[in-house]
Amino acid sequence: MNGNPIDGGEATSSSGSVRFGPFLALVFFGNALGVAIFVVLAAAILSLPARSLWVPYVVLLMSGVVLAPYLYWARLVRDRPKACAFRFTIGAFSHMNVLTAGLLFGAVWVGVLSPTTALYDIFAFMPPLYALLSLLIYLSTVQLLKDTQRP
Repeated sequence: MNGNPIDGGEATSSSGSVRFGPFLALVFFGNALGVAIFVVLAAAILSLPARSLWVPYVVLLMSGVVLAPYLYWARLVRDRPKACAFRFTIGAFSHMNVLTAGLLFGAVWVGVLSPTTALYDIFAFMPPLYALLSLLIYLSTVQLLKDTQRP
């Protein structure tokens, strides 16, 4: 094996070996559990039958499909703080947008929001807000990684 994760080898970084399958399974399981808790709470608060929230649940699971590969990609270069932070920030930005789209879709699906309100009054303002938040995520991640690498 040549150490290239695409060719089937294990990628290594300063934090040890990274295995793609178990890492993705852990992220997917955590995301599925978090989304399930959110959906159950939403059903209880809105007095909706749980079976009516299956479609929004599946849509919200897509945020984990977006997040997991980015987290793996960032973890591969954990020994390089700026590269790791940049990759993590791209993943966070993508995840926030997909999660927001899923939440708004779910709100429209169950009848809490109208499609027009969801699209023009809420979602239109999220990407610029998430861009600013991503800058803060980048700066804090670089600092955190630099602090953890100091002897």
